[in-house]
Amino acid sequence: MATQHRERWFDRFRNVRRRATDTTGLFAELHRRHGDAASFPMLGKRYTVFFDPMQMEEALIGHHECLHKGREQKEALENPCLVTADGEDHQWRRKLIQPSFTPKALRSYAGVMTDDIVMRRDRIDDGDLLDMNDLTHEIALSIAARTFFGEDLEDVTPTVIKEALAGYRWLIMLSFLPMRHFFRALPLPKSIAAKKAIRRLDDSIYAAIRRIRAAGKEGGELVSHLVHSWEKGHPRGTFTEAEVKDEVVAVLIAGHESTAAAMAWSFYHLSRNPEARECLEREVDEVLGGRAPGFDDVPKLPYIGAVVDETMRVSPSVAYLDRVAVKDITIGGTRVRKGDGALFNTMTPMHSAKYFPEPERFLPERWLEPKARKGRPRYAYAPFGSGPRLCSGFRFSRIQLVLALAIMAQRWRFDLLSSEEPPVLDLVIYKFKGALDMRARAREAPSLAT
Repeated sequence: MATQHRERWFDRFRNVRRRATDTTGLFAELHRRHGDAASFPMLGKRYTVFFDPMQMEEALIGHHECLHKGREQKEALENPCLVTADGEDHQWRRKLIQPSFTPKALRSYAGVMTDDIVMRRDRIDDGDLLDMNDLTHEIALSIAARTFFGEDLEDVTPTVIKEALAGYRWLIMLSFLPMRHFFRALPLPKSIAAKKAIRRLDDSIYAAIRRIRAAGKEGGELVSHLVHSWEKGHPRGTFTEAEVKDEVVAVLIAGHESTAAAMAWSFYHLSRNPEARECLEREVDEVLGGRAPGFDDVPKLPYIGAVVDETMRVSPSVAYLDRVAVKDITIGGTRVRKGDGALFNTMTPMHSAKYFPEPERFLPERWLEPKARKGRPRYAYAPFGSGPRLCSGFRFSRIQLVLALAIMAQRWRFDLLSSEEPPVLDLVIYKFKGALDMRARAREAPSLAT
């Protein structure tokens, strides 16, 4: 009995380590051993992972009011926001943020995206060795700063955002530890630095909110849209600056890092699939003829859109969804008790031959077929979520990805230096763990418009 007790506690702590360092591997092992639903203990809690898209739809659409967001993000972000809110609270926050992503708003953001990416493309020289993981994060951070806060960034710089987001990642990591409240209270150097970076970003956002409110009219940046939509539509008739600040931080976290990861994965897959890269380059040359793309060009670049879709299928930035049951429910015959964790591994169906022939091949062409998106369960392909929690900023992210691939392809090819599989981090975002070294090579293309 004592031996079994020790083994159970060993499993719980081992699962903490696997969950923090190799979530994808842990889930793949559970799927192989147990099928479409698998439970495992972690510390004092039980988790069930679901792999079947029909079960995901049953849970996340049919039982969404019974499944709330997981504890780790809530504790890291501390205050309610779009990312962590549930029920009616989530619904009105989602409604208030929608004006920030209207076609008119997206058009203005697209102009900023194009200018920023063109500037970075033109700084590259033939033969440069680049860390594409770092470059794509720089692009996404810079675009986030400029589209969120406008050209007059003041203290809201990419560096301030980057350091604060690193701080949030550290706090999320601590949330997986036993006695997490004890460890978060300790004056650890990384915790002190994290909290200091978060306060610096908070202060910068407060300053931006006050500047926008003092101006009295809506500008073109996302925070301005958000401030004025909350001014008009808050259910209490007014809002605190802290509420808007929390929403801005939530959109920053949800948007920038997942977009940066998807961009890096896109360049990775194009390097490994030269035929797809050549098709992309041909479309860029034929459609753009050397000029910089804009908002109206995005639907005119269907192959690049297919590359984005295929990248998100093979290497989804968000590979699983994390929920906790607030009442006893049954999902596909599996019982989930109140207080237990429910995890939905959206990567599994996206790698299943049942829904995608030759699933391990990178085939953008599969998305160009007329019925490519029909006939599959909703969660067989859900890189941006679905239903009540469909990512509000998915169009923002997709436009940025299409523009980045098009602009870079006008002048450069990026080739991997190593054929080895790069290590991946997958605690929250499925992304490269370290550098993604690539060599820039100039390509012949129509002369670029000035």
